[in-house]
Amino acid sequence: MAAHPVGLLLSKSFASPYAVSLGLGLGSISYFFWGNLAGQSTAAVFIPVNPEVRTQLGIDISKGVEIWKWGYYRGAVLVLTKQYRAQIHFGISGAASSLAVLAEAFTVPQGSDVTKKYLLLLSGLLLSNAIYTFAIMLPTNNRLVAICKKVEKDRAEAQNPSASPLSAAQEEEVVTLFRKWKNMHYVRIVLGGLGWVVLKLLFYIFSFVHRRTMKVIVAATGT
Repeated sequence: MAAHPVGLLLSKSFASPYAVSLGLGLGSISYFFWGNLAGQSTAAVFIPVNPEVRTQLGIDISKGVEIWKWGYYRGAVLVLTKQYRAQIHFGISGAASSLAVLAEAFTVPQGSDVTKKYLLLLSGLLLSNAIYTFAIMLPTNNRLVAICKKVEKDRAEAQNPSASPLSAAQEEEVVTLFRKWKNMHYVRIVLGGLGWVVLKLLFYIFSFVHRRTMKVIVAATGT
């Protein structure tokens, strides 16, 4: 019977002290990458950003921005109170993978300067996703959230809540923001996928090298 994937990952991770951090990093980046990839076609946040889906479901722009905000808060933000919000899920998993690889860079044996350099570069690649999200995507996210709050406020005060409270110009802005957000999210998936592939490769290399080293030691000592 094939080993359970999680058990196999853990056994490989703890097979070498140098692979522990990489194993933790691989688990974190896997959550980030595969979660975002799956959400690309299944999460609520992607319903409004796809025009054909909006048309198929009969969702207008004002309702679409409300759906986007609902999905965004559950994928990226946990609302603890009305005054405090904490970044969770994908943000933490992406940062954790970078920190795990950074820790690995400072635990490799002395003399492994080349390995350390590549690990530091990989840590930077993994961290770039968080930097990209906060520096590039966050302004778009904040603008969509602000528009949604206006929609919710106007609906609460309107005599006909079912009517769209957005003007034609505002709807055009939302459509542009949806398109921009969707394209930027593709970049985030590519960065996550690249980090996942490189980290997975390094993880197996470290595990393989450790097993070969242990076999040589056992053969030399006769134990």
